Formats: sequence, C-alpha cells, structure tokens
Amino acid sequence: MNKSPILSFALVLVAILTPVADAQVVIRKSSQINIEVERFGGANGSQAAALVQQDLRSTPGFKLARIAGSTWIAKGGISGNALNGSLVSPDGHVRFSRRYSAGTLAGAAHLFSRDIILEITGKLGLPGSKIVFSGSRGKGREIFICDHHGENLRALTADNSLAVSPSISPDGGTLAYTSYRSGYPDVWGMNLRTGTRSRLFSSPGTNTGSAISPDGSKVALTMSFSGNPELYVGSIGGGKAKALTKTMQVESSPTWSPDGRKIAYNAGTGSNPQLMIISSSGGNPSTLKTGYAYNTEPDWSPDGQRLAFNVRSGGNIRVAIYEFSSGKTTVLSDGESPVWGPDSRHLIYTQSGNVYLLDTETGSAKAIVTGMRAKEPSWTKR
Repeated sequence: MNKSPILSFALVLVAILTPVADAQVVIRKSSQINIEVERFGGANGSQAAALVQQDLRSTPGFKLARIAGSTWIAKGGISGNALNGSLVSPDGHVRFSRRYSAGTLAGAAHLFSRDIILEITGKLGLPGSKIVFSGSRGKGREIFICDHHGENLRALTADNSLAVSPSISPDGGTLAYTSYRSGYPDVWGMNLRTGTRSRLFSSPGTNTGSAISPDGSKVALTMSFSGNPELYVGSIGGGKAKALTKTMQVESSPTWSPDGRKIAYNAGTGSNPQLMIISSSGGNPSTLKTGYAYNTEPDWSPDGQRLAFNVRSGGNIRVAIYEFSSGKTTVLSDGESPVWGPDSRHLIYTQSGNVYLLDTETGSAKAIVTGMRAKEPSWTKR
C-alpha cells in the first residue's frame, strides 16, 4: 500500500487545566499527555486495565508515563462485566468517577477510555466506537461489526444472500443496509440493541446506498423505481421517501453534513462522476470542485470541515480529502470507501478486501480486519 504525506506537521497534544471552569481543558501543541493506568481491582482487573492502556497508547498525544506533577491517573475496579472508573488530574483532583456497564468487560473498558480522552482533550477519541462492513467468509455476503481496533468481530446478519451497503447510526444503535434475501435489493433496518429488524424500502428496482442522518431519524438512499437512480430521503421507520433529485445521471453514495442540513453525494453517467452537495430538504445541487475528474463515495467528517472520498489518480483508486475552508484536495493513500472516525482525524478504508485504519495527520496506516473480503465500511460518530 502506498502511503503519502498527509500534512506538513503532526499535532502533538498536551492538556493543561485552566482555573476558569472545572471541566475546561486547553490543548496546546507543545508536549505529550502523561497518564498512568493503575492496577484495577477485582476479577479480570488486569485485563480491563490492559485494554484501557491499549486505547490510550494508541491515542495521539498520550503517553503511558508517570512524571511528578504532570501525570493523570486512571483508576478502576471490576464487578462482573461492570467497571467503576475514575480519573484524577495532575493536581490531585478527581475529575470524574463513573460506572460503566456495556455487556462485556471490553466494552466497559473502551467507554472508560473514551471518557478519559474526552475529559482531558475536549475531543472524542476512537475507543467505544463501532465499525460495520459488508464481508464474507465463504459464499454470499453478510454485515459484520467490530470495535475500533478490529476486535470482537461478529456477524450481524445471516441472510445467506447478499447483504451490502451498511450504514450505522452515529450513536451505534441502528443499522440500515441492503439485502437481496427476497431476490431484490431492499433496504432493511435493524435495532442493534434488541436485534429486531424490518424492511424499510422495497420499491420496484434498486433500493440501496442508505445513510442514516446525524439525529438518527432519517435515511438518505438511492432508489430507481422512477426509471433512473435518484437520491431520496425517508424516515428511519420506512414508508414513502421524498425525491431530492430528478436528473438523467446516476445519484449515489449520500453522506450527511453533521448538522443534517446538507447531503453530499456523487453523480454521473460515465467514467467521470462528480461530487455534489444538496440541501437535505431538496433544491438545486452544487458541484464540488475537487480538481479531479473521477470522484466517488464521499463521507463528511464529524467536525464538518472535510470530505473524504475516492479519486482516480495514476490509474489507481485512491483516498482523498477535500478541505472546505481552503478548497484544497489532498490524496492520501490507495484504497476505497473512506469513512471518518468520531475524532475527525482517523479514517478507515478497504483495500484488497481488508479494512485499514489511517491517521490522516501522520500518514500511518495499519490493517485492523483481514481475510474478510471487506467492502463499504461505516463508523459510528460518537
């Protein structure tokens, strides 16, 4: 896999407490955040502590080190699959103390790590987030889910058919995907907390490419019952969807802006699809000038500042980023279907059937899921 420099510098974070507000932390580009994870009490305490250490070690700016006067302390105790965790600031104050119960010890540990990162930096980290994708271990395709490291991989569907184009809601509670289990491409919804599911859109023709809105109430998707694949928006409960486009082109791969007011998508009839942006309530779309003739599969960053998408460059399909403030496009790496993580810094994408995790500031990438013929990933945003 080719790796291209992403930015001219990498941010190094440090958290400094300010006396203005109890929970306010100022982030400066000067040195690392030193943190120590003390030994957790209770059965499986060492396992939970190791998971928190792994989360923090892999978070940019954090270093597992104890330096007098500048070290945060994470403490914990285990009771069953629940974790009682607390964070102590370098000045000795307890910043929070909470109980985490996520069904599994690993899930509780990741949620504790997430809160540590948020408390110190004021920004969301990757721990606790979930990734879904269409994959295969044999015939057909199913939808799989895993943690942000690629761990705890399991199948969500068993359609014994083609299950593709998954979209997980920002909070991780709902899944929308396309299934061919009826012989036709229909969009299904699944409650990931209860496992219940229902058919959402099953109009004649193609129903696919669903994207769940930031508030979890709507779905944007492509439907072709009118004779041409157009962009539609409907309720997460299904029913009749509203057409946003009516053209002679093929509209697909919608992605919502973080405020839910706009949708980016790709449109084209030949070898040069373009990125478009339209109001989520309809209207005239505008073309995003990326500087490339081939543009597909956009994904809007949670902070609203950038789009990740695919371009064709040097004969290969590559991952690129468009920055709204500068209008600049930066090509990052070979790969397909880029999707932002909740921190608006990391991306996942697929290449040769594997899922890769990419740090857009350092350019480092690693495979987190292999051997699954993976495609079309989606990632929770909080």
